[in-house]
Amino acid sequence: MEEKRDPYKHKERWIEWKAQIQANGGIPDISKANSDIILAYLTDMESGINLGKGCPKTRRKPSRLNDLKGLNKNSQLKLLNSRININDRR
Repeated sequence: MEEKRDPYKHKERWIEWKAQIQANGGIPDISKANSDIILAYLTDMESGINLGKGCPKTRRKPSRLNDLKGLNKNSQLKLLNSRININDRR
């Protein structure tokens, strides 16, 4: 089976980012607790688990994962604070 073209190198960027985050011990500029939660969310998306009711239960493509990790950190932290009440204290 031939692999699809990836002219924007989404898969390569995702793998490099994930390796860099694992080497650094988390996402920089946010607390360890918030970093762990965001990484768990992205891992779930990569595996295709813990998705909404209407979503197909399949793995997310590297392009979508790059979009999710690239979202504004402030919006991610607001989501965390509103849903599970974790404040970003360093």
